[in-house]
Amino acid sequence: MKISASPTLNILGAAALIYAVYLPIALWLQHSYVPPSHPSPPPRLAARAWPLGAISPYGHGGKAFHAHVDVFAPLEDDKEAEQHSPVVLYEDGKPLGPAHSLIVDVIATGGGRYTHWKGVGMIFSSSDNTDPTRNGRHYWVACQTEAPVANVPQCGP
Repeated sequence: MKISASPTLNILGAAALIYAVYLPIALWLQHSYVPPSHPSPPPRLAARAWPLGAISPYGHGGKAFHAHVDVFAPLEDDKEAEQHSPVVLYEDGKPLGPAHSLIVDVIATGGGRYTHWKGVGMIFSSSDNTDPTRNGRHYWVACQTEAPVANVPQCGP
């Protein structure tokens, strides 16, 4: 008389085999994979992405913070010249905005508003009005324009 294995034993055996193969692979991957410490800029902007300079509170209280991005200084908003900066501010890979906000709105309302103002630099707030020096997020700027910009090789198509 021949004894045959039941379907339940076949399933349990297959599960044990899969687990025996899976476990060493999972342990190996866990010890060799290092997640990125912060999001990277989108590939099309990666060559033109620049981290913000030192971030500090702007004004007396409020939700605004200040940073310089010297490489893009020639592109700062200038009311007299009717110039609007093409620089976009990112928080952990997501664009903030609205851009070109009034400084008073950035201070009072926040919510990701920013402006890149001539002679002042980048005035901005985080998306949730937390302190960007303590919230663990990474801030960077990028410039994407349809045509090259004179004196700013980091900005262009």
